[in-house]
Amino acid sequence: MLHLEFYNETVDPISGRTFEDLLNIINDDFKEIFPKALDKRKQYFISFTIIDDKLMKKINKQYRDIDKTTDVVSLGYLDEDSFPGNDMAGEIFISLPTAKKQAEELGHDPL
Repeated sequence: MLHLEFYNETVDPISGRTFEDLLNIINDDFKEIFPKALDKRKQYFISFTIIDDKLMKKINKQYRDIDKTTDVVSLGYLDEDSFPGNDMAGEIFISLPTAKKQAEELGHDPL
């Protein structure tokens, strides 16, 4: 079973409806990529964190050796020999300022 944990590390309020919409998107996508070999009866967690550009740049540098911000970074642990806590499937980080900017440029709703 998949559980999502949501965190907002920004000063901007995020509506419950936004997290609900994201949960539906992630659940639909995860069904397609969830490895068939994993025990579906086990508990797996994905953390989903809204952050700012400063933290995104730091994460990008640390994990991807890219010294700039981006809208999304995802880290998957299922292919690791021992992923964090033995039940952490991955982490998703979204930079709110960059996501808003890109949404505006593309004419989409920012969140």
